Amino acid sequence: MPSLEERIDDVRAVMDAVGSRRAALVGFSEGASMSVLFATTYPDRVSHLVLFGGLARVADPFPPNMTPSAAEERLANLVKRWGNGAFLGNVFASEASNPEAVARIAKFEKLASSPGAIRSYIVSNRRIDVTGILPCVRAPTLVVHRATDAQVPVALGRRMAAEIPGAKYIEYPTGDHAFWTRDTAALAGDIEEFVTGHRDAEDADLERILATVMFTDIVESTRQAAEIGDQRWRSRLDQHDDTRP
Repeated sequence: MPSLEERIDDVRAVMDAVGSRRAALVGFSEGASMSVLFATTYPDRVSHLVLFGGLARVADPFPPNMTPSAAEERLANLVKRWGNGAFLGNVFASEASNPEAVARIAKFEKLASSPGAIRSYIVSNRRIDVTGILPCVRAPTLVVHRATDAQVPVALGRRMAAEIPGAKYIEYPTGDHAFWTRDTAALAGDIEEFVTGHRDAEDADLERILATVMFTDIVESTRQAAEIGDQRWRSRLDQHDDTRP
């Protein structure tokens, strides 16, 4: 599995490829840790830092008072259940009792990763620890967390915000770990206001479009239709409709 260092190289490569010299970086879950590392490694390339549902240090390979063998058994059981939607309980807690949602996430799990790959991913993420560089963040930072996050406890988000100099912290009382569920309008508005200084997202009418309609008419169409007959008139209409102004 790629390390955080390899992941920030990917971000830098994408920015270079599209000609982005400086960007607002939004990190989700362990992506928040990666974003912190990027912002401290390339401070001149980050205008703003937004961290959602993140943490600085993933839990040890096994919780306190749990033996390594018990921890290994716990991980094995998680991998064994991969593909049946059980992971939904933490990431999409509000949908855990919805059979259709569980079926969707089960399919997603099967298509996204093999059991062996998800095991490697979990083990790799457990090595993440950026606590030592949090005080080095210089970009304006917004930390956002949901109090009912079942995957990353809200206390870890609060701790991350407290250790980043000048960070702004917003906590929502409800919601899932997944940022694209529940009250996304408030989240998008908070991010927009933090980055741009104004908040237009909630006022935007996404259904409105600007369109131009052109009406045309064939002079004396009734008379012409009577003179040339239906078949030739239909052909003339087709020629008219194919004409581009």
